[in-house]
Amino acid sequence: MGFLSHPELTRESGVGASGNYGWLDLIAALRWVARNIAQFCGDPAMVTIGGELAGSMAVSALMASPLAKGLFCAAIGESGAMFPSPTRSFLTREAAEAVGAEFARKLGASSLEALRALPAKAILDAAPGIGFFPSIDGHVIPQSVDHIFAAREINDVPLMAGWNKDEGFNCNLLEAPSSEGDFDEILETVFGHAAAEARTHYPCATADEVRASARLLGGDLVIVHATWAWIEAQKSAGASPNFRFRFDRAPLTPQGWFGERSSADAGAFHAGELLYVFDNLSAFPWLIGETDVRLADLASSYWVNFIKTGDPNGEALPNWPNNRGPHSSQFVFDATPHTELENDRARHEFLSFVVRQSISS
Repeated sequence: MGFLSHPELTRESGVGASGNYGWLDLIAALRWVARNIAQFCGDPAMVTIGGELAGSMAVSALMASPLAKGLFCAAIGESGAMFPSPTRSFLTREAAEAVGAEFARKLGASSLEALRALPAKAILDAAPGIGFFPSIDGHVIPQSVDHIFAAREINDVPLMAGWNKDEGFNCNLLEAPSSEGDFDEILETVFGHAAAEARTHYPCATADEVRASARLLGGDLVIVHATWAWIEAQKSAGASPNFRFRFDRAPLTPQGWFGERSSADAGAFHAGELLYVFDNLSAFPWLIGETDVRLADLASSYWVNFIKTGDPNGEALPNWPNNRGPHSSQFVFDATPHTELENDRARHEFLSFVVRQSISS
């Protein structure tokens, strides 16, 4: 219900918009913090927002929302952003309203009054998939988030953002490819006339290449490219520091953790970083060793420092360079944490080109 749009909701809103109520809730919470946190010995000028996947998308949106102006001083994004990819764009208010109106018709609700009279469970049970998605409503988000960043109309705050190396384990495009042709067909569908160039970034000449590329592309389309685009947009749109990371540590999960899929194949899977950055390795029955304990101490120290100062660096910690320098870099969280120069720019610039072509057409 947090993102259901409907023409009647728009008419009664007073702002000419509907949907994005989930983000309005977040903004209301931030306003409450601004008004009240001093009574809890907090500083309303030192609020950091952070999120993972949908939460990370929300953080990127709040950086673009004029309604969130001045409500936070730093942002953390883990594996997600409200930026387009070659297979994902975001609905306009009008399109989102049409989706909501059609949903109401399927429920037999001919008016907003009839829709509100239905039990909440009936609405939730009928909702598509995991529910409705954010839209460009013209109020919380005046334009698409990428356009707001390009216009440099953002909440310019320090950003720490990145993703996990094996995001594609959770969104593999071919769980069991039968031939190289299967993936080649996907490339043709996704990239059209650009499929030949896509093959240079996602090779598929052998079965091993297909397996690796299907996983890589799945992660890029759903999570990684949008996050990369957000990081790049923040560098162009503002002057605040920018700290990029990639989480490479592959937690040892017990067999069965991913159902029938082998835990050994998971790698640095989606959301695997959370127990480390919160230094809460005992939350799940993973097979934790001393390397994991050290990495959790390091990661959580960086996160705490960033929340306190807008910079993850601190005494006795390996230097994590500001990504705003002449050479793009990222901090890699693994058994031996280190900084490395960006090595995937060509692939993401290609994906950005495909996104621009799709929008212009």
